[in-house]
Amino acid sequence: MKITDIPHDCKKFFLNGAFASMENYVLINDEKEIFRNGRLFKIKGNYSCEHPKLEILSSKKFILIDSGLHTNSKDERGNAWIINENGQIEKSFFLGSVHRILATKKYLICSYIGSQLDTNWKYGQNGIVVFNYEGESKFEYYKDEAKHKWLNWIENYSFYKQSENSIYYMPYPKFPIVEFRLTDFSSEIRFQIPSENELGVNEFWNPKAFSKKGNDWFFITPDIEKSYSRIFKMNSKKRVEQIGTCCFSHFPKGMEGGKFFIPFSGGTGKQRKCQFIEI
Repeated sequence: MKITDIPHDCKKFFLNGAFASMENYVLINDEKEIFRNGRLFKIKGNYSCEHPKLEILSSKKFILIDSGLHTNSKDERGNAWIINENGQIEKSFFLGSVHRILATKKYLICSYIGSQLDTNWKYGQNGIVVFNYEGESKFEYYKDEAKHKWLNWIENYSFYKQSENSIYYMPYPKFPIVEFRLTDFSSEIRFQIPSENELGVNEFWNPKAFSKKGNDWFFITPDIEKSYSRIFKMNSKKRVEQIGTCCFSHFPKGMEGGKFFIPFSGGTGKQRKCQFIEI
């Protein structure tokens, strides 16, 4: 396993980040400074972002989202901005109070926190929503999925892109690994992570990111009390073992082929850096 540190200046923590490669990443720190591929980056145009979320769209573009609680029509003027390599805002639209986001070449797939399910907040009560790059909703889970097909989940903890047409998500509280096909917007449980009692590994439960390499699955579980995160391996027989640690983050992101991006986001430890992990 290889862990590469990506140091940047911050007083407390990084609010969020996204990573495709060492030549294509974006971070935002606690002072709302954006770093693009290691350099301070200025956005040209009008935007306001108190609770930022970031996602890489291509080698030349990323999306910035203000994920604060948008509860009325005034907020629907726009809380997401597609930004090019020159810092220009190419498009803006409304995505609601996004918790997790994953981009494919065709879609933006967003999920929302469980507290929005019983509200009338636009998009949030649908759990997962698929948008095109014009900001148009193409699929809303609890609205468009037949009730008998609904999975019993409250909140999606993590996305993982298998291909341009198929992604996985990992919903709370039972943590099944669910395949979501973008060809027909259908969901299918691939396997169920064993319960905490079955696993016998107390620190594993409540993972926040996952990836796959060969027949093995890998998970990141933050431990805020210890100010670091644990890295776990689950083999084809669902046996789990801890294989390492990395910096603490509320928003670790699993990538293809046993890779992770960990934007440091709090804790009391000394690991004030972001990390790229290759297993």
